[in-house]
Amino acid sequence: MEAGECIEDAVVRELAEETGLVIRAEDVVLLGTLVDHVAGVLRVTVGAVVHTWQGAADRTGALAVPSSRLGWL
Repeated sequence: MEAGECIEDAVVRELAEETGLVIRAEDVVLLGTLVDHVAGVLRVTVGAVVHTWQGAADRTGALAVPSSRLGWL
């Protein structure tokens, strides 16, 4: 996450950066948050589900599932 960014906006940005898919923040459903420390580094992991998006993955094979179903990313 970037400074001042809400979790839903971070999901929108990260998904676009990593896959080229376009989603709306209001379509993000947050599942949970995990906070842990590894080697002195604080890590925050957020699980989210998105059922609606536009576009196609910009990396060959990145989303090798039908466009109507998105799995683990």
